[in-house]
Amino acid sequence: MVNSISEDTSLYSIAYNAFRLSGLIRMEGNESLSFLYMASIHLIFYILGISLFVEICKGAKDFEILIEQWSCFATYIMILSQFVRFFSKQQQILHIFYTLETIGEEMSKDKESRYFTKEAENFGRKIIKMMNIFIYSAPILWFILSTISDIQTNFENKRLIAQFWIPWSMEQNWAYILTKICVSFTSVCINIAYRGVSVFDIVFTFQMSTYLKILQNYLETKGVKDVKIFQQHKLLIELIIDYNKVMSGSKFFQVTLVPLMPCGFGLTFVKSLKRSGTISFDSFQRIICIIIPTVVTCLCGQEIIIQVERLHEASYMSNWYGQDLSYRRNLLTLMIRTTKVTTLNYRLILTYDRDLLSQVLQRMYSYFMVIYGFVDTTDD
Repeated sequence: MVNSISEDTSLYSIAYNAFRLSGLIRMEGNESLSFLYMASIHLIFYILGISLFVEICKGAKDFEILIEQWSCFATYIMILSQFVRFFSKQQQILHIFYTLETIGEEMSKDKESRYFTKEAENFGRKIIKMMNIFIYSAPILWFILSTISDIQTNFENKRLIAQFWIPWSMEQNWAYILTKICVSFTSVCINIAYRGVSVFDIVFTFQMSTYLKILQNYLETKGVKDVKIFQQHKLLIELIIDYNKVMSGSKFFQVTLVPLMPCGFGLTFVKSLKRSGTISFDSFQRIICIIIPTVVTCLCGQEIIIQVERLHEASYMSNWYGQDLSYRRNLLTLMIRTTKVTTLNYRLILTYDRDLLSQVLQRMYSYFMVIYGFVDTTDD
């Protein structure tokens, strides 16, 4: 799966394959097999949520374990919100991709444009390959590292990737190994499901950024007389608006929850260092997994902001004087549009950019220190 992305595979093909593998859209071919595969992915996904909720309802005597349980459940809810939103709006999302692909085919007719497109696709494939390596190797690494952590603690506190409710005891060695394997397998399903949503963000951003660069190049080389510049820019703005209508709500939910989600895992990681010097590798790994999606969302939004600003600069510096009134009007419209918030955002209230990312990380640190201070005082 990791090496299946060849140099000739377009980003759109990669995205479609990721959607189908994630159970977000039906696979081509046998309809019954496609439905069975999608139903299996969704069934596993929802059973895990019920299992997490049951484990929380059972109650935990240790506050540290309770915080970790809620961290797991919050992480699941965050992934579920995007998964369900994507699945319910798949027709709108596919429409966005088809429109992007159509614009790309029209732009690629120009020789200079093909250079920008090829460069973006090569870099996009590298990013997705690295993400594939991380997603498919994460459960294996977790299995190894959590087992090492269990050995270091003499199996006193057997660790799972999440605080699932298990309907059998893990006292026996065979039950312990079986549970580890089952949980690792289900975590692969969750990772694959979330990969589909992440690939959508990455491909959308890379293609949008590329097309904005091409429009900037058109303004600098061909001038304002090329009417296609303004038509294509209008289409790109409409696509960003459509994207925000479909996904910005779930992204807002993600940004709201993510400062709280790593608290339980961070507490486990710090406590393991403080008590016995044993590093809880799996807790640290899960903290990274939680932070990465928000980092990707904010960096994608920031990249679009940068390209829109550069397009505004190109339109401002263009040779507009001496042109006909119609060309001036088109250029003025372009300049006005590029001064507005044109990126990934939630109802123009919250913009997904590096400023938001810094605020999220700051809140994450503040919440963790509050919880850690409370637990530390209780222990004393």
